[in-house]
Amino acid sequence: MNGSFVFYQDVTLRNAVPPYFMIDSFGQDFVKAGYRDEHWSPLVVSGSAPSDAVFDNNIWLFTKSSYSDNFGHLLIDDLMPVLSALTVFGLPSKGSNLLYDGCVDLGSVPSPYIANRTRSQVCFENYRKYSPFFLHGKTAVHVSELPAKKCFSTFIVGQSSAFSLRSLDLQRASTVRKARSLVVNALGLREEQHTLNSTLVLLKRDGFQGPPGWPSLCNDVNQFLVTLNLPLATCVYPVDLSFADQVRAVRKARAIVAEHGTVAYTALFANDGAKLIVIGSSSELKEVQILLFISHIRVWYMTREQKDDLRGLLYLAHVQ
Repeated sequence: MNGSFVFYQDVTLRNAVPPYFMIDSFGQDFVKAGYRDEHWSPLVVSGSAPSDAVFDNNIWLFTKSSYSDNFGHLLIDDLMPVLSALTVFGLPSKGSNLLYDGCVDLGSVPSPYIANRTRSQVCFENYRKYSPFFLHGKTAVHVSELPAKKCFSTFIVGQSSAFSLRSLDLQRASTVRKARSLVVNALGLREEQHTLNSTLVLLKRDGFQGPPGWPSLCNDVNQFLVTLNLPLATCVYPVDLSFADQVRAVRKARAIVAEHGTVAYTALFANDGAKLIVIGSSSELKEVQILLFISHIRVWYMTREQKDDLRGLLYLAHVQ
């Protein structure tokens, strides 16, 4: 209400529901609304909601954007947790809605991901662009778009912390499969199958998504493939492709090579049985709780210092 979240507790329900269902105070550290958000709590008010409030009986989830100008964080911290939370509560994804706050706080700093955009602009654009894939065509709603008074009957918050990059989510493999189905169906790419002995290299463009840690990766992969009598790889910069073309590319690949970071997450939409080789440093393993928990593709990690190991992993990717 007017920029604040208020929880109305109807005291007339005390005789109708068990006492432990009545919430007198959430406490100041009730929940984290986002990946990097601080603990917060709505204001608890006794009594019914105002008679002039607009009441919405649909399912709503709320998140506070974190690094949502980054595709990987948006995907793992903001959008996929929606599917996880709905599964936990046994609620349908179709008809559900996502409300978000933030993006504005990222300010006018130039985006490291998209040229000629600020971080704040890219954050808003990412929600508009990608949220419909996870919400059956519905676009996430920013809190600034709400009327002054709006009531929600079903309002879920906390999923962007409980099921985020920092959490050990044992149902993540199932969530990623659901997300993949929603995306490939929306893009009309379900029938795209990988090509025998095909290798795709997802590259970082210098100045976007961090500098490449292995600038000669494309050439080195192809040199290894020649020694294995395998076809040359297709090397692409995902930042240069539309989302549909990114997904189409990974769905055609049997083996995918990517450096640590956002570029590797595109492989989540690959076909069953694809192999993903992720290259990083020994300290860059935060995706372990994401990529190693998925079950529809096989994931291997290697450090940049283990360059010769890449040949063996490419061989395994094509013979297994």
